[in-house]
Amino acid sequence: MNEVRDSMAAKYLHFTHINVDKHGFDARRTLVNGSFEFLEVKTASFDASTWGATFNDTNQEKANAFKEQNVYLCLSLWRYASDPLFFAFGKNPAIGSFLEDKMKNRPAGSRSTQSISLQNLINQYGFTIYSVGKTPLQLFNILQMKRGCKNIPLSAIKMVNEV
Repeated sequence: MNEVRDSMAAKYLHFTHINVDKHGFDARRTLVNGSFEFLEVKTASFDASTWGATFNDTNQEKANAFKEQNVYLCLSLWRYASDPLFFAFGKNPAIGSFLEDKMKNRPAGSRSTQSISLQNLINQYGFTIYSVGKTPLQLFNILQMKRGCKNIPLSAIKMVNEV
C-alpha cells in the first residue's frame, strides 16, 4: 500500500520516475539540463494523534543526501487507504543537519528514528501544503482542530494544481 501511496504523491508533485526497489528515494525527475531531483515520501494517517515525517534507521548517507539542493521531502496525509488529503512538500538542507544531529546524539544502543512535525516542516523548513480536494480555507479549518497544527498559517496552503 505504501508503494501505491508514494507513487500517487510523486505523480501529483510531477516526479516522473517511480522507484520500485526497496532502497533509495521514492521518485525522481529529470530537469531540462539533464540533472535529477529526488523525492522521499513519508506517509501519515488522518487518524494518527500527530502528523509528521518519521525517518527510520537514519544513517550518515541519508543525512548527507538531505543536505543537497536536489532532494525533496513530502509528507503525504491520507484519510483512507487511497484518499490523500494533502501533501506537505519542500526541500531544505537544514533537514539533513537535523537528521545528522539526532542520529549522532541518540542514546547508545537505540534505533536511529527521527520525526519532524507537520508544523515544523511548514514553519521551520518552509514547506508548502498542497491540498487535494479541499479549498485552502477548508483544510486550514481542519488543521485548526488538530493537535500540533494550530500555528500553521493559511498562507502556507495551496491547491495541488499549483505545484
